[in-house]
Amino acid sequence: MTITLSGGDAYHAQRLTHETWISADAAKRQRALVSAQDVLQRFGSSLPEAAVYEQAAYMLTQEYDVSLYNKTSIGVDSISIGYGSRTAPSGVSPAAWKILTASGRFAVKGGRLI
Repeated sequence: MTITLSGGDAYHAQRLTHETWISADAAKRQRALVSAQDVLQRFGSSLPEAAVYEQAAYMLTQEYDVSLYNKTSIGVDSISIGYGSRTAPSGVSPAAWKILTASGRFAVKGGRLI
């Protein structure tokens, strides 16, 4: 697996995550890629590149911050943003989780990779 900034740029250029991805400068995107690998490597060392790129973009969003606390919404005064129920482990992108579990390389039991 070769995860690169140019690979992340190319991956997100074709997806709805493009605006989120390019809103961060190159240094921050690179840090997001490193952090994404750190987060996902708890599930194994041979990760699909798409899962890492999805996780990196997710880590640049407010939804990621909310997911770290296993919350499904965030609110201030009378304004609230809901993110639906969590299907992925805390801090893991739902899109990355879907890629990991659909790849067939990982078994899932009780909502966790085994």
